[in-house]
Amino acid sequence: PSQGLIEASRRTTLAAAAAGRVVEVHPLFDVGHRVDAGTWLVKIDAVDYRADLAAATATLADAETNLAEEQARAEQAKRDWDNLGRPGEPSELASRQPQLRGAEARVEAARTALRKAEGDLSDTVLTAPFDGIIAATSTEVGSYLTEGAAVAEIFETRYEVRLPLSVDQLPFLQTGENGNLLGEVVLLASVGGETKEYRGRIVRTEGEIDRSSRSAYVVAEVDGGSDGAQAHHRLRPGLFVQARIAGRTLPRCAR
Repeated sequence: PSQGLIEASRRTTLAAAAAGRVVEVHPLFDVGHRVDAGTWLVKIDAVDYRADLAAATATLADAETNLAEEQARAEQAKRDWDNLGRPGEPSELASRQPQLRGAEARVEAARTALRKAEGDLSDTVLTAPFDGIIAATSTEVGSYLTEGAAVAEIFETRYEVRLPLSVDQLPFLQTGENGNLLGEVVLLASVGGETKEYRGRIVRTEGEIDRSSRSAYVVAEVDGGSDGAQAHHRLRPGLFVQARIAGRTLPRCAR
């Protein structure tokens, strides 16, 4: 037996990667709503970023044109050298190698700037990083976001619970081939006068032993409940649960 509090396996604060005015929020962008990974949540005005992308595209086109011209000049310089019957290979300056390398570098710089402009434009749409529930929102249509400004907090619907066990109880837990702890866990939660049962499994143990209580913590993972389940049947972070952990099977002792 043990007990603990339900916590989300992952919880994160979404931040704006681009600055600008919020022009649209998703209908589900509110506390308590479930969202799927990749769902857009907030859109920032992208006019300036589209202009930067167009400028970067034009700069790359000019750089590629200049590179093609330099390649043609370098080839012509080589032909002129051969036509004059000069011995050996032309010098780098005579074959326009410095100019050619400069043109190639400008193309690479323009391509990098284009990729940055594309990334900046994509950053104007903030999406959910994983399937989860929105815990808090920090913006609305018409507000202005700066880079790094908090937009929302979201937590995953896969939950964990830290279960304390005494050091003397640890040897009775099941173990895998590599020595890691295993075991099915039954969680009991009292909600609205009803006791609900959920099933989970041990996924890991925390490394340290609490010196004052001589307790170790094992961590069980449990699903928060399907979307089709009634709201009061779903687990929630912060809910207190009682736990029963399945131990290993002991051989029958001879009398």
